[in-house]
Amino acid sequence: MAIPNRNSVYPIYIIESFSLIDIIRGYDEGEFLEELLRRLQLPFKREKPGDLKSFENVITGSFRKFYRKNGRKVVLHISMHGNRNGIVLSNKSIVSWEHLSKLLNNICQGNLVLYLSACISIFAKDMVFRSSSPFDYLICNHGKVKNDEAIIASSVLYHKLSLGSDIGTIANAMRIASSNESFEIISLEEIRKSQRLLREFKKMMAEKRRKLYLNSIKG
Repeated sequence: MAIPNRNSVYPIYIIESFSLIDIIRGYDEGEFLEELLRRLQLPFKREKPGDLKSFENVITGSFRKFYRKNGRKVVLHISMHGNRNGIVLSNKSIVSWEHLSKLLNNICQGNLVLYLSACISIFAKDMVFRSSSPFDYLICNHGKVKNDEAIIASSVLYHKLSLGSDIGTIANAMRIASSNESFEIISLEEIRKSQRLLREFKKMMAEKRRKLYLNSIKG
C-alpha cells in the first residue's frame, strides 16, 4: 500500500447524528468511514452527539482540541440530515447555519474544509460573512443525497486526498462515482465573489426602481 504524503494529509474529524429511522435501518456512514480512513492511513476522530447541547460540547471541546493539535488544514465531516435552515440532529433539533458559523468562527477562522454530508447543504454558504468565515472550502450538495451515494462520494474524496490531490479538483470524481450531480466543492473565494455580484445586482435593481419611481411622479 502506498503511504500518503504526510505534508498533504488532512486530519479528519467526523460528527454524525442520525435519525431513529436511520439507526433502525442500520445505516452508519461513520463506521464505514472509520474502516476506510484506517486503510488509507489518514488521521481521524469520530463523535456522535444526539442533541444540541452535546453537539455544542463536541465542537467547543473535542473538536477545538483536535483542530489546535493538528495545526494545519482539517476536514470537519458532518453527517446528518439537512435542510435549507441548517443540519438536523438525532432528536430533531436544528443547528442553524448562523449558529454553526458562530461555533466554528470561535475556533477556526479559515484553514478548515467543511464537509456537510447532508441534503441541500449548499445553503451553508450563508455561514460566510464579509468579515469572517470558519472555512476556506465547503463540500456540500444542492439536492437530495441517498445514503449509498454519500458513502461513495466520501470514499472518493478521502482516497483522492490520501494521494495528494488538490481538494478543489475532486468534485467531478465524486459526482461521477456516486451518480449524483449535486455534489459541490466551493472555495471561500468563489462564495465571496458570488455574494459580491449579488450585492451589486441588488444595488443596480434598487437604483432602477428609484429612477422609475422618480420618473412616474414627474410625469
